[in-house]
Amino acid sequence: MWNTLALMKQALGVFIKNLEEGSYFNICSYGSENPKDEPNRFVFPTSVIKNDKNVCDALMAISKFEANWKLTDIKTPLEEVFEQIKNHPDKKLIKTHHVYMITDGK
Repeated sequence: MWNTLALMKQALGVFIKNLEEGSYFNICSYGSENPKDEPNRFVFPTSVIKNDKNVCDALMAISKFEANWKLTDIKTPLEEVFEQIKNHPDKKLIKTHHVYMITDGK
């Protein structure tokens, strides 16, 4: 049997490492229940520019992901993602937005 969480982490890591230089990114975990020990869905308070430190921080956060949010709830985190984009302090600098959903398939 495939370890779908490990595959999702690996895919997300490859994706982050291969973002175009100058891109802004953030990572939002999602599910039906937010565990008490994980008060925020987002890795960063707002989208950050791709640089070595931010990629390293993102990879560290990804390595700690667990499949502990029960059912998949996509609507709420998508609303939060678009709200974060709308309120980004550098929104005039960010011309294009891409939102990618990656799941462990459960």
